[in-house]
Amino acid sequence: PRPRRAAPGAMADDVVERTLLQLPSCHIFRIPVRRTAEGYRASEWKDKVFFGRLKIVQRGRDAAIMILDPNTSDLFAMCPVVDGSVEKAVDSSRYFVLRIQGEGGRHAFIGLAFNDRSDAFDFNVALQEHKKDVENEDRIAADPNHGVSSGPQRDLRIKEGEKITLSLQAGGGGAPRRPRRAGGG
Repeated sequence: PRPRRAAPGAMADDVVERTLLQLPSCHIFRIPVRRTAEGYRASEWKDKVFFGRLKIVQRGRDAAIMILDPNTSDLFAMCPVVDGSVEKAVDSSRYFVLRIQGEGGRHAFIGLAFNDRSDAFDFNVALQEHKKDVENEDRIAADPNHGVSSGPQRDLRIKEGEKITLSLQAGGGGAPRRPRRAGGG
C-alpha cells in the first residue's frame, strides 16, 4: 500500500503513515529468562508459540513492529519501536528479542526468528531507516532555516523595462552543417 499523504490545507497533526517492511513469515518463541548480561541465546529457545507475518509501520516519529495472523491479518503482538525494544540474539543473525506491549501498558519479551538471513537483514534495515528518519527530523527541528543560508539574498528578478536577448541559430542549433556536394560523392 502507498503512504497516505495529508491533503492540501489539512491540519498539521495529520501525519504520513508508511510501511517500512512486510515479511510473509516469521516465528515467535516463548523465551527463557535471561540469566546473564551477555544477552539472549537463540539455541535455548524451544517453545515455538506462533507462526505469522511481520509488518513494520511508521507513523510520524513513531513506529511499531506488528506480528499478524497469516490468514486473517489479526494482530498477535505489537512492539513499539523505541530504544531497547529490539535486541539481537547473541548466537544467531536471524533471531531477535522483542519487548511487546499490551494495551494496559504491560510488557513481555518474546523471541522472533526468520527463516532466511535476507529477511533478518531487511528487518534490521527497516529499523535503521526509522531511526535515521527520526534523527533527520530532530536535525531539521534544531535548524530553523533547514540548511538555507540566512545571509542576504540576491534579487534575480527581471526589472521593469529590462530586456533579454537570445541568439538562436537557424536549423535547430548545434554545429554548422557542411554543404552537400552535387554528384553524390
